[in-house]
Amino acid sequence: MSPKLFLFEPRFISSLVGLPKEVHPKLFKCLSQFVRDRQHPGLNDEPLRGEANGLHAVRVDKNYRLIYEETSENQFKLLLVAKHDEAYREADRIRIPVRPCIKGLAQAAPSLVPSLSPRAISVEPATVLRLISLSAKKYLPLTKFLAEQSPETRRLDMSFAEIIMIISAELPKSTYLYSAWWANDATHVQATAWLSVGWKTAELRLCDRRVTFERGT
Repeated sequence: MSPKLFLFEPRFISSLVGLPKEVHPKLFKCLSQFVRDRQHPGLNDEPLRGEANGLHAVRVDKNYRLIYEETSENQFKLLLVAKHDEAYREADRIRIPVRPCIKGLAQAAPSLVPSLSPRAISVEPATVLRLISLSAKKYLPLTKFLAEQSPETRRLDMSFAEIIMIISAELPKSTYLYSAWWANDATHVQATAWLSVGWKTAELRLCDRRVTFERGT
């Protein structure tokens, strides 16, 4: 049966940030197949044993594996993507803590201190597929930054320069000219960076080159 919900934490986003760009299309193809039919033989779905008992490994290509856990019927927690040996080593170290899950968008209050025990984000498969697309890779560090914020953080006021530092890349010229670039439109790759982890743009000051992100309600 096809998954109805995916869960993930900053650990999964971190593994995406470090993923070579040539692997992203393969991961996209892998997860697309997983969504259609997770029992497809091409996925080589492998139940893990020992310390990683209860987890599964899926073949992205000959070198990379996706580690996941089936948390309930039609709900799957994406844990990490890494090279074969590293993926299995990390799977052995993983301990899944019991934490409250936030569906889609969450609530919190101001702070820039990352959470030591972030809660899982629950999203539809289509959101994860947009997040792992090659076009969204540039903004994954921003996704990671937002996902790591304390659950008490409700709003973040950031300069464009701070965002440039986080993503280690220049923002496009349209960022400085058009408010539409900052719209909470899930069809835009940049918006996927914040919407996928429960944030939205709440206030934009183009003249000051600042934007305020807010957790959704």
